[in-house]
Formats: sequence, C-alpha cells, structure tokens
Amino acid sequence: MKILEYTKSIKPGALIGSFTLLEETPFGPRFLSELKLFMKNGHRWIAFPSRSSKNEDGTFSYSPLLSFQSAQDFAKWQMATLVLLDQFCASLDKIKGIGNDFVNQPNLPYKDNEVPF
Repeated sequence: MKILEYTKSIKPGALIGSFTLLEETPFGPRFLSELKLFMKNGHRWIAFPSRSSKNEDGTFSYSPLLSFQSAQDFAKWQMATLVLLDQFCASLDKIKGIGNDFVNQPNLPYKDNEVPF
C-alpha cells in the first residue's frame, strides 16, 4: 500500500483531511480516492467515501460505498493505513515544512465496534 496524496482539511471539526491510497491486488493496482481521516478526543479513524441521504427529521445519514466483510479486517487495514499516513506526512513535513498536527497520534482501538462520534 502507498499514500499517493493527502489534503489537509481547513475546516474546523473532526475531519482532518482526505487522501488517496494505492493498493496492489492480484487484479492490478486499486486506487482508493477521497478516503477521509478524522480525529476526535484523541482517537483517529478512516472513513470510506459515502453517499448521504436526508432523513425524515432533516438530519443526514451516510452509507459507505466500500466496506470490509469483518470489523477485524477493517481494523487491521485501518491501523496499517494510519501508519502509512504518519510516514507520508512526516516525510512531507521534512521536505516542505508543512507540519501535520496529527502525526504520531495514538491509534487507540475502539471496543465492540463502537462509533467514535
């Protein structure tokens, strides 16, 4: 896996940025674009691109366009991807001096598939 690009969010809130990931598969390279990196209360997580729909009460729900079959597989993928993001942004910081306030933040696991927000 390899991070191809990262864009830091300029809006306040849990969204830190978005990125594109290259994964090698038996069928050739797969590009995952518009992956979202979030951080809240010291926890970081990655969200796949999603489709929004408006509920009857006016709130919005989001359905991911990709998913893993098991929560354990997703957790392994997410931890590996967070390490790659840390490395990628640390190298950008050395080259461009852009700074990344989320690099080397703890990757704290969630219990029983709890949602971090």
